[in-house]
Amino acid sequence: MSTSGIIKKVFDPAMYPEWEKYFKKWTKTGDHILNCYGIDKKNQQAELWFQNTIFNKVKEAIGISEMQSIFGMYAESVNPYTIHTDEYHVRQNGINGKPCISWLIPYKVDHVTDDITRASTIIFNEQNKNGAAKKLIDSTITNRYFQHCDDNVLDKLSIDKIIHWEPGSLIWWDMRNYHCSGSFDGFTTKEMFVGHTFIAN
Repeated sequence: MSTSGIIKKVFDPAMYPEWEKYFKKWTKTGDHILNCYGIDKKNQQAELWFQNTIFNKVKEAIGISEMQSIFGMYAESVNPYTIHTDEYHVRQNGINGKPCISWLIPYKVDHVTDDITRASTIIFNEQNKNGAAKKLIDSTITNRYFQHCDDNVLDKLSIDKIIHWEPGSLIWWDMRNYHCSGSFDGFTTKEMFVGHTFIAN
């Protein structure tokens, strides 16, 4: 199985405002990067809606029937995420299982839906960054996509995929792999639906 990918035309973007409205019924959390509204199994009413409306279709599109949701969220990103992995969500939520897939449904850039290809998500091949510097990423790519990233970390990684956002698409990657947002070049916010998953032991 590949490490990451984009599956096109999975969802109807006309449904996204309804999704956003539903997520915003619940508690808002956030930091200097994300403003988000999450749904997990602690909220049984919302979890049922989330499973039926979004997650079952995510699972079907990715093709891993045994994966389960840790949580899903609507998020507005006000700063780009630096290089990180997502596997900590399994430990943080006390789950008896293995990290599986993270997924992202692109929604808006600068509060509009008509030009979201300016935003990107980058997945790297590596699941650790303890090795020697490789310096495989040239300066043109660095200047375009990684203005917000630590060069010392970037030098130890190689790119699996640079995925530009597309309406109706589903972006996914192995939670153990390093990944990041592309630089916010010419825009200030982006909005998305995101989730993390596990496979039970």
